[in-house]
Amino acid sequence: MSKVIEQKMEDLKDQNSMLIERKMLSFEKTIEEKFDKLLSNEVFKAPDWSQVVQRNVPTVKDFQDIMKETIERDKKENNEKTKRETNVIIHRLLESGKETAKERAEDDLLFFNRMTTEVLGLGNIGAVKAIRLGAKTGNDEGNQNAEGNQKRSRPLKIVLPTKEKRDLLFRNVKKLKNADEMFKSISLAYDLSQDERKTYESNN
Repeated sequence: MSKVIEQKMEDLKDQNSMLIERKMLSFEKTIEEKFDKLLSNEVFKAPDWSQVVQRNVPTVKDFQDIMKETIERDKKENNEKTKRETNVIIHRLLESGKETAKERAEDDLLFFNRMTTEVLGLGNIGAVKAIRLGAKTGNDEGNQNAEGNQKRSRPLKIVLPTKEKRDLLFRNVKKLKNADEMFKSISLAYDLSQDERKTYESNN
């Protein structure tokens, strides 16, 4: 009797072992299937590093283009500064009422030469050209309108022969504050490039 029981116990043990093994295999298969499904999702895909490198890392040509652009920009800015460094901008100088642009420019040069000679004591420093900046409108004609009010005047650019002449002018510009009203009412400024104006505005 005991042998029969022992045999049955052995058989039951074997059946349990087989059942446990099948369940383990089934569990492992389920885990593998779920893991494979996760890997197939775009979120869990490993990146294509060749594409990442190609997209995010600058090439030698990129650096060359940046250097070329920087050099060209600096060269353009330096040329602009050089072109402007002999200029003076005069604000609030009323425009001549003469009919032609040539006559008005002559009046502007006459005023400038009077200023450098009579007020600043520099004599005629050889102004090359006088240019009013901006488009001329009907409101620019003459010094006053029909109501007797002063009209808007465009800034005047005076081109001097050298940077040294410009610097000499600015060293003496403080004398204007004690001059007659026609000279005291104006203001002089450097002819700044766009980058220089941005720098000046950001610092003031």
